[in-house]
Amino acid sequence: MNVPVVLLGIDWSELRNQKATLLAVIDGMMTDASNDKDCNAQITAERDDLQGILNLIDSLQDYAVDEMGIQAIHVLDFEAEEKREAETPEELFARENATIIFQMRIEGEGLYENDDMSKEFIESIVDDSMHASAIKNKIRLRILENVTDLPDEFQRDENGKFTYDSTMMDYGFEIEEYCREIYFAGKTKEVWLCSVCGSDELESHALVNPNAPTENPELINLNDSSSNYCFDCEKHVCVEKRTIPFVAKNAKEIGTTDGHVSKR
Repeated sequence: MNVPVVLLGIDWSELRNQKATLLAVIDGMMTDASNDKDCNAQITAERDDLQGILNLIDSLQDYAVDEMGIQAIHVLDFEAEEKREAETPEELFARENATIIFQMRIEGEGLYENDDMSKEFIESIVDDSMHASAIKNKIRLRILENVTDLPDEFQRDENGKFTYDSTMMDYGFEIEEYCREIYFAGKTKEVWLCSVCGSDELESHALVNPNAPTENPELINLNDSSSNYCFDCEKHVCVEKRTIPFVAKNAKEIGTTDGHVSKR
């Protein structure tokens, strides 16, 4: 097995101690008793950020024990791990179902029916333990966020405990998104953007050279602000062609050549 070089230099015992410190910090971050919404929102956001780092450490430790063959006693603080078993119902629900959804999705055929990525490429990602751990963590975080913010949208059993339902399989599309990020890394595409705010929510009325090839018509007056309308700016604007990452879902946060960024 080829172990990533970056992992060979990790002091697993020291990482175990650092993880214990991080757990203590997270446990000590209590929301404000006065119900200050802004304060509590900031504390919650900071806890989520630190929880993300904690999840990364979890994945690294799992890989060290399961794949690198390092003895668990050198990697894990068993007392701290035992304490973590008393986590919230939402966290346990999210973690358990992330694993279930990941496994169900990779065992189905739909995941591998993709116009962009080959079956072999997708399999190379989901069969890799490091990638698999990272994907399950992304699914877990999505479930945890939604079950915390929108608990009434999840099914419960007769005892009021959150329970799986078939609609949760949609979380499995995190696998495709993860694979796409790797597959299209470094690849770009060209789009037209508002030169004011960087939005791609545009409508253009351009003159076309009728003698140009039909598959690549010459657009004559795109630099004329009266010919283009930005729905974010709610006014006529000039547009510019930009190169953005291929996996970008839209261009609203990419910005423009003059440093502006979108309002949305």
